[in-house]
Amino acid sequence: MANLKIIAIVVVIVLVIAGVGVVLLSNSTEKRTEEINLVTGLEAVGSGIYYDKSKIDPSNLFVTDAHGDVELDSSGNVKYRAAGWNQLIVGSPGIISIQHIQLKTIVEIYLSDASKVDGPTKSYKLVAWTQGQDLKDGEVGYVVTGGGATGIIGTNVSGQSLAIGLTWQPQLVKVDADPKYDVLVRTNELFPNQTCCVTIANQSFIQSHPDVAERVIWAIVQGAEWLNQAKEKGKTNPNDADYQKLLQIGATIAGQNFTTDDLKVAIEDVEYDWGDVNANVNSPLTKLKSDVAIQAEDLYRTKDARYSASELGFSSYLDYANGLVDDSILKKVLSNGISNKPTFDSRYKVRFVFIEGDIHQLPLHIANNVLPGQTQSYFDQVGIDFERIGVSIGSAVVAALKANEADFGVSGQPSIIVDNINNKLTTADTLKSRTSANVIDPFNFGTEAAKA
Repeated sequence: MANLKIIAIVVVIVLVIAGVGVVLLSNSTEKRTEEINLVTGLEAVGSGIYYDKSKIDPSNLFVTDAHGDVELDSSGNVKYRAAGWNQLIVGSPGIISIQHIQLKTIVEIYLSDASKVDGPTKSYKLVAWTQGQDLKDGEVGYVVTGGGATGIIGTNVSGQSLAIGLTWQPQLVKVDADPKYDVLVRTNELFPNQTCCVTIANQSFIQSHPDVAERVIWAIVQGAEWLNQAKEKGKTNPNDADYQKLLQIGATIAGQNFTTDDLKVAIEDVEYDWGDVNANVNSPLTKLKSDVAIQAEDLYRTKDARYSASELGFSSYLDYANGLVDDSILKKVLSNGISNKPTFDSRYKVRFVFIEGDIHQLPLHIANNVLPGQTQSYFDQVGIDFERIGVSIGSAVVAALKANEADFGVSGQPSIIVDNINNKLTTADTLKSRTSANVIDPFNFGTEAAKA
């Protein structure tokens, strides 16, 4: 396996709703009206490209080193070799997955970009492939494998095993363990400007319950902090109680198909954090905003997003990103000191929707577990009753938030940002309405509205 890390940053972020005359809702099961927009978020799922060593020569697809590993240039970027992708058939977990959008970005944008290609560029189209189909010159085919390792290994192309594809951890570990396959490159090497696993929330909820939102985010920050400390302890003492608890929680989330060794590799392979590497109270999510801008533009170029930043009324994609990302509550947590528990007067039930079986969301689950040396979970410590709503795909997270069936969620882009752009939920005009007197800014403590 190539010695490269998946960067799967669990960013604690609340993404913004854009709507005129927003009605502040309580924690009820009332369905949202169409005037109430959803909260959206972005994610770049930590994953990798696997390949059949007997069928694929990595040097035909990327510039590689003497060992056959994908090589990084002096700027830390990979270089593609466009010709080798012609008429290739690639496994995709599913057309709404981030891996599929990443594949489409490579095929339809990067391979025709001279700055990303070593040698001649080529214009390609990513097309669905079925058994017996002959691909044309300039086409790259995809076949849907699903996310599971068993499905990937069992997929065949014209009677033979699949030659190449994308998937995420811990499935990547299972595929890599099959004698036919090896890991070619991690997606964080291909997409260094993508952030993984964001926490999203209904803006109307956090405006009406800013204290609850602060408590929720504090707990998730603690989960991420504890996770990284447990990983470090495990490097020097595999029997450490915290590390063993981390593996236990990981096994509960991932399921019985994964061994302890599988999970050790997968968890180590993912980098978890709650914000920018050098996050501070003034700019906890600066890099994420930059990532969002780049991703939104790529989605428009691949025609997955119907509108450009200018068509939404923004002067740039970064302006759009600044409107989409709301870091005000995270700033509040940081200003109080991340180890200091927010105070509370009463307990509150929070409905949290997330993707089942996804170890990239471990900090959320850690925050909901009683850890060694604790008598209460982090959520319990700040009076949050955690109601689990597990779903199988990211689009279901979006749907639950839209239907007011959840208050917070963890999911991945591109389904969230595509939904936001295609439904024009964050525009320059609606962003202005959010900062008007009709909408309370819970942390603008200088206003009478916020004090009320």
